[in-house]
Amino acid sequence: MHGKIVTFQDATGKGVVINHFKKLFSFSRATWHDPKALPTKGLLVEYRADNDQILDIHASRYQDFSDSLVSEHEFWQTETDDELADKEEKKRFAKINDVYKSTDYATLNNVPVSLPIAQAVKNYFVLENAAIAMIDELPQDIEHMLDYLLLKRFLLRALDTLLFMDRTRTRDYFLRYTTTIMRLENSYRILARINNFNVVPIFEEFFLRYQVHYQALCSAITSSREGHTMLERQKQGATREIKFLQRQIDTKQAKPNTLERIKELSNNLNEQQKQIAKAQTQIKKLEELRDDFYQRNLETFKLVLNTSYERLLRKLKNGLNISSTLLDDEIWKLSVNSSSIKVQFFRNGGEENICTYSFAKFYLHHLDTKMLQGINYELENYCKKIRKTSQKYFLIVSDNLDFITNVKLQILTQAKI
Repeated sequence: MHGKIVTFQDATGKGVVINHFKKLFSFSRATWHDPKALPTKGLLVEYRADNDQILDIHASRYQDFSDSLVSEHEFWQTETDDELADKEEKKRFAKINDVYKSTDYATLNNVPVSLPIAQAVKNYFVLENAAIAMIDELPQDIEHMLDYLLLKRFLLRALDTLLFMDRTRTRDYFLRYTTTIMRLENSYRILARINNFNVVPIFEEFFLRYQVHYQALCSAITSSREGHTMLERQKQGATREIKFLQRQIDTKQAKPNTLERIKELSNNLNEQQKQIAKAQTQIKKLEELRDDFYQRNLETFKLVLNTSYERLLRKLKNGLNISSTLLDDEIWKLSVNSSSIKVQFFRNGGEENICTYSFAKFYLHHLDTKMLQGINYELENYCKKIRKTSQKYFLIVSDNLDFITNVKLQILTQAKI
């Protein structure tokens, strides 16, 4: 059946789907079977259910109907993606047939593009684009943005520490951030694993299949070849009959009208030869148009596909950095305003905010900086840059513990680092 996810709780792994009749169905992470997408609110899905419990669920192939032959209304009216695909194919073939009937292929010199290459590539990256759409809802102008891929483990540690020390908060409070991060990271890692695109199958499935003028041209070529074959058979038949009649004349068994029949067949043969030559010229011209359209658009498609791939990777990584920074800021703000953390942490000697950078710095403190390699070396350079540009130091001199704690909190509230 077709439906839409109305809610999914990452902490519990449970979600709810609504169908066309507004009936609700429950599902869990165990019943989600889609390696390319994660369950998120608003995602269109295909599922099987027993009563109100979903047994199997995955993302639908149809997510964007802005430039599609089928509508979202038809999505809700059908039970499965295959059923909707059948509707789409029928509409596509009807459109191809209309173009075929209305085109004069004898004068055709150009094959129009039905679906732009940019839209075809967008359709290929439909799930990644859906994930990126979430980024547009986030603030873009953020100071001291985190590098999520480098600092992920420390961000999670900061969140776990806050939840451990302040029991008034639960993971559900942070779902708006963690859900976005989870979906963006899943899309990023799927894309990052691609070393090289097998472009031709992608080109043919997502671009060429929807080129109704090109498909109609292919039908015209097929029809012309069939006509050419028929003419060749008629020519062969006429040639055989002429030879048969000529043998009758040679053996003096010919009928009175044999010579007239040979003349008639010869005239027909000459006309057929002209038609065959014309058909061959027409087929060659149409095949050249077809091949030119294919090759020209294939090269452009390769370029747009690779450019879009690089752009998507950058946007997904940037989205991860933005959403992780927002989560880190929320952790920091909640921690400095938490009564329990004031008592347990800051009052007992804590001098750093509960944030990603603090845990990264603490981790590096236990390593020999002269022996750092790989990701640890990169982490050290990242933290050095932050220390140089952002970190400030304060000296508090007092024997009043409450005063020291209050001053600490005032300082730590003003800046995360």
